[in-house]
Amino acid sequence: MKKILVVLLFVIFFIGVYLNFGADRPLDQLSLTSSNDNSAEESTNETDEDTDENNSENGNQSTSNDGAAEAVTFSQPALNEKFEDAAGSNEPLIIDLLLPSYYNDDFTDRLTEMFGSNNVQFNRQELDVNSTDLSEVSISDNSDAVIIDALQIQDYNDEVLFDRSEGNITDVYLNIFNDDRVAYILGNPNVHEHENLAGVLEDDADYFSENDYYYIDNQDLEVSEDYDYDAELISASAEDQIIQNIYDYLVE
Repeated sequence: MKKILVVLLFVIFFIGVYLNFGADRPLDQLSLTSSNDNSAEESTNETDEDTDENNSENGNQSTSNDGAAEAVTFSQPALNEKFEDAAGSNEPLIIDLLLPSYYNDDFTDRLTEMFGSNNVQFNRQELDVNSTDLSEVSISDNSDAVIIDALQIQDYNDEVLFDRSEGNITDVYLNIFNDDRVAYILGNPNVHEHENLAGVLEDDADYFSENDYYYIDNQDLEVSEDYDYDAELISASAEDQIIQNIYDYLVE
């Protein structure tokens, strides 16, 4: 009987040891697993929040940049209406530049950079005639506006300044206007610093402005070197001021 009791006590003892140590281990493992799961979940949530914040910031920055690029309001209602119509159709406003060869090749690119908008596009068309020979011009089929050079320098270079024909320029201007495009006349600077050229520039500025033509006046440029006689080009510094004057005239 005593042997039976001893055996039972040993059995009970081993069962207690097993329950004590064996049961504790899974609980510890469960606790550790739960802790790891919680940490992973918190890390995932923080990453998601950071991603959302970054996306939000990037979205706001993109919107801000887009807004800056599109924040162009033109001074002339007709051109501003065409700009808004083009933007509504996800198309650029297209402006043709009719320029003689004494403008640098990168003039159009620098003018485009001044506007800083993907919705304004400038196309250069060559205009290598003086005002006495001016009759027809080539323009893009899809242009919304045209800026035509006033050709004062060309007339001076060709020695026809006193035979100059403002009438040919205004005829081209009106043909452009009647073709449902906005027209502008781009006045030249006095790159030769000659009194005869200065007189024509002053008279033209008065005539075109007083008769309601869109005339961009450039007679008062202040640069040390206006003209490169070797290359027969307007200097880059003079062109920078012309570009600024175009922007100031077109944009509010």
